[in-house]
Amino acid sequence: MIENQTNYESYLLRLWQVRQDGKPVWRASLESTRTGMRENFADLQQAFAFLCTSLQGEQDKAPSRRKKVSVSKRSG
Repeated sequence: MIENQTNYESYLLRLWQVRQDGKPVWRASLESTRTGMRENFADLQQAFAFLCTSLQGEQDKAPSRRKKVSVSKRSG
């Protein structure tokens, strides 16, 4: 069980491909497992932007006890 629900988000991601002007385009939807609210997106960039905005909002509300995580970039 997760101790602090404010530090946890879960979404069901659905992806499907359609043709637009003869070209394949990915569509997406995200459904919050907490609220059941579903958002639909015309492309993957919109879905990722929604996640970034949503999670940033949650991060701003969360207590500042979070650990900083260092991510190193691989060369090669």
